[in-house]
Amino acid sequence: MRNAIAFLAMFWPALLLGAPPTSPATPARKVKVGVTSILTGDLGVLGQNVVNTVETYRRHFLRHNIEFTVEDARLGSADGLKAFQKLISIEKVDLILDACSSNCTMAAKALIDSSHTPTISIVTGGDNIDHAGPWVFRIGNSDTLNGLEQADYFIKQGLAKVALLTEETEYTQDIAKVFRPRFTAQGGTLTYDQNFLPGSTDF
Repeated sequence: MRNAIAFLAMFWPALLLGAPPTSPATPARKVKVGVTSILTGDLGVLGQNVVNTVETYRRHFLRHNIEFTVEDARLGSADGLKAFQKLISIEKVDLILDACSSNCTMAAKALIDSSHTPTISIVTGGDNIDHAGPWVFRIGNSDTLNGLEQADYFIKQGLAKVALLTEETEYTQDIAKVFRPRFTAQGGTLTYDQNFLPGSTDF
């Protein structure tokens, strides 16, 4: 949370550099910042951390004319797209801080790019985020790093036989696609390797 606040404190002044010059008699133009986060379901506690960080910044560090609007992007692509549509088309935000899943961001990439809305992913994201378009940026690490580090960890712990179950979502597939070659190249064996659909309960 401390790192996120430091990032916010450094970034907002740069946002205002493109605003028209102001005088004491002319208040600075309000910058509208949208925040997409996961506020529903099991990961809601993580999404709430993002909201708490923004609120802490607003209360204690905000020195510019900035307004924040938070939208629950949930986890699915359809819900994520709705959150981006509301922020861009209805709220008319100038910038989006993106703390939702890669699926949500990818569902909205065409809208983000066509509207020229700078969107900064502040959490981990899939490899697809790197290629989402000229208006999508990321400061969180890639999910692929997770796969590489998991493979190295298992080998170092002497766990050379692993069963791999991968959910059919962007970020889990990104992890698996780098885990497999890294793990097997170091002598590991995948005794089972299957995908499953989100929401599956029968294993």
